[in-house]
Amino acid sequence: INLDHSIHQLLRDIQVMKSLGISVSTHGLLMYTQKYTILENYNNLKLMLDENQRIRESIPELFAVLMAPHFEKVDEALSPGLTMLKWTSLNIPAFVESVRSALDDLRLLIDKVTGVHH
Repeated sequence: INLDHSIHQLLRDIQVMKSLGISVSTHGLLMYTQKYTILENYNNLKLMLDENQRIRESIPELFAVLMAPHFEKVDEALSPGLTMLKWTSLNIPAFVESVRSALDDLRLLIDKVTGVHH
């Protein structure tokens, strides 16, 4: 999903253009009407990716190789975001929930493994 930080700037630019009475393209107006959904999706995606990174970094090096199949499950859940979804996709919340579920499973496994290890 191509949702970079420039989305925020673009939405602000559209708002300024509208307030100045400058013509905005139909596509821009459509995007602006979906502003809150786009920003919510952006924030949820960012939180999800941050959580993914945090969980992966929390894994003791000793167990990293053993966790490879479980990383693959998370990577499979992330795959639609890399290949099929766009910022206008309606199923972004379901995608985020799917990834979060895979991350929760990975986190539980890590907690069990590290608990046994200590």
